[in-house]
Amino acid sequence: MLAKQKQEPMAIIAAWREIGKACGFYQAERVKMDLNIAGQVEMGRFNQMTDAELLALMASGGAVRTE
Repeated sequence: MLAKQKQEPMAIIAAWREIGKACGFYQAERVKMDLNIAGQVEMGRFNQMTDAELLALMASGGAVRTE
C-alpha cells in the first residue's frame, strides 16, 4: 500500500472506507415511521398506568386493552 509506505493514515482510512462502500456496507437504509392518533392514545394509556400495572403488563407479555 502506497499510503502505508508514505505514512498517511487518512489515506489508509479513506481506502478502507471505499472498500467498504464497494462491498455494500454503507448502503442507505430507509425507515418508515407511521405516527397516528392510535399510537398517541396508547401512549396516553401507558402514561396513566401505575408502575404495578406496567409491570403486570410486561409480565403478561402483551398489551391488554381496558376500554
